[in-house]
Parts: sequence; C-alpha cells; structure tokens
Amino acid sequence: MYTLSRMSGNWDLDYAPGTALFYASSYIEDAPGLYLSDPNREGILSGDRTHVFKLFGTWQFLKRTTFGGYLRVQSGAPWEMRGMDYYGNYYRYLEPAGSHRLKTWVNCDLQVSYEIPLARFRAILEARLMNAFNAQTALRIDVRSDQPTYMMPTSYAPPRTFALTFYLNY
Repeated sequence: MYTLSRMSGNWDLDYAPGTALFYASSYIEDAPGLYLSDPNREGILSGDRTHVFKLFGTWQFLKRTTFGGYLRVQSGAPWEMRGMDYYGNYYRYLEPAGSHRLKTWVNCDLQVSYEIPLARFRAILEARLMNAFNAQTALRIDVRSDQPTYMMPTSYAPPRTFALTFYLNY
C-alpha cells in the first residue's frame, strides 16, 4: 500500500508536545504571532507525511507455523524554527511552515506463530520482533530557536522490542 498526500495551509496543530492531536486550535487569531495572516504561517503542516509505504505479508511455511512481516517507510515530520508568541508559547513561526523535514522513518516488524492443538482447545505460541532494524529515528526535535537544545531530538522511534505470547482459544 502506498499513499501520497500533502497537508498544507496556514494553520497548524497548536498543542503542547506529548498531548493528543488537537486540530481545532484555540490559540489561532488570539494575539500577534498567532494570526493566520502572520508571515510564515503558510506552508507544509506538521501532520504531513507526504509518502507512506506499507507492505504486509504472511507465509505458512510448515503445518501450523506462520511467519509474518510488516514494513513501513514514511516521510519524516516537517518542522520550522519557532519563537515565543504573545503568551510565551512557541507558536510564532520564524520561517515558512514546514521549511525542514526530519529523516525518513523505516520500520520493520516480524512475527512467527505456531498453533498447538489441545483437544477441543487451540493454543498459539507467538513471537514478535518490533523495530527489527532497531532504527532510532528522531520523530520530533526541539524547534525553539532561542534554546540551547534547538534542533536536538526530543523523541525517538521505540527501540527494538521482543514479545513472546501464549494464546488459548476455547
């Protein structure tokens, strides 16, 4: 599956980092630095992922044994340098929205499962490896231009994780 899209305009997600997405901004038009007509508001918005490619596959290579894989390649998040607005938040655009973009994120998950017949029950032993390549891609960076941490990553893709699960179906 491949998706090509573009999210652009003159407003963006004005929410605190780490909170849920909030597309109905309450700050827009409230003060200087927050007006839709302010310079640099027009551009690529932070929710844009221009390219997203996903590949799913499963293969039963032995009786009751299945192997599966998931590969995702997506454009990195757009960002722009920001400064303090009237209220002391970093929502004032110092350059056009989406002037920069983080690195492309590649993620691969793998799974193998084995079905164990148990009388009238069915048990499944499953092993999953998430982020098989252990890609430590930066998902967000500090865009506050007046801070010493400017352009430093603030969050990364989750590290490689392994899960072993036992299911009992009845």
